[in-house]
Amino acid sequence: MNRKRLTAIALASCLAICLAVPAFAAEEESANYDYTVKVSAGASGTASGETETTVGYGEAYDPADNVTVTPDAGYYLKGYHIAGQDTVKNGDWTITEDTTLVASYGISGEQDLLAYTIHYQAEDGTTLADDRTYYGLEGDKPVVAYQVIDGYLPRDTYNVTWTLSADRTNEYTFVYVPATTVTTVTTTTTNTVTTPAATGTTAAGTTATGTAAGGAAAGGAAAGGAAAGGAAGEAGAAGPADIVDLDEGEVPLAGVDDTNGDNGDGTGVAGDEEVINDDQVPTAGMSTAAKAGIGVIIAAAIVAIIAALAVRARKKNKEEEV
Repeated sequence: MNRKRLTAIALASCLAICLAVPAFAAEEESANYDYTVKVSAGASGTASGETETTVGYGEAYDPADNVTVTPDAGYYLKGYHIAGQDTVKNGDWTITEDTTLVASYGISGEQDLLAYTIHYQAEDGTTLADDRTYYGLEGDKPVVAYQVIDGYLPRDTYNVTWTLSADRTNEYTFVYVPATTVTTVTTTTTNTVTTPAATGTTAAGTTATGTAAGGAAAGGAAAGGAAAGGAAGEAGAAGPADIVDLDEGEVPLAGVDDTNGDNGDGTGVAGDEEVINDDQVPTAGMSTAAKAGIGVIIAAAIVAIIAALAVRARKKNKEEEV
């Protein structure tokens, strides 16, 4: 009976390996694959330029850099959305599969279009990329993504949104910091991650490199040209926020929990505790395929245990019959 049990476990293990290996191989292959990106003008305009191209896995693509969309009379271009999805935005899209981007329009009517401008600068004010200007109507709430710039990461947010108004300065500045490899040392662990960085000192007195901190302005001119949120430095402590809504008056804390892991004076982490951001957890760098492979292995292990218990029960039944 022991031999049957071992055989069942071995077969289950082989099954797990056979199922997991293709998943890992597929993920590795996708990272080296070029995907097709198409841009469609939709039903209310025409498109000219490079409406179909290939983009490497994980690379950024902005249709405005390659295609010119001319709206029909009475319409204006609001941005783009992925075919079959609702999210409309301007700026870069990260490509991980074959993608069709469709132009989205608004009806202009008798209203005048408002221009809104996006700037891209380093913390010292150095311009890193040309400004981009888009258009919308009073009351529109566009979403604009950051622009990918080699060697830099956005300090405060990946996306920004606000309500367009003739009574406010409709512009925003994405502030960038160098993309630095940061090593955080505690009494128990050492984690190496890539984040926007600025030098500071932890509670234990260890000099470490961390993200921009401490109430810096978000770099965007919001209502009446005001700074786009004094809490941007706090958001930097956990990396850039996914999106900042300037209408809310302050930058979201991007998952930061001020009630835990603080010295009480906002200077760092208490004792030997360490705050690990959402993008630093052990599985954060794993692909979906890799996670699926691990799930298959776990499932196979459960099957093996069940098989072993079944063999054991069968053996017990035979012993009782004797």
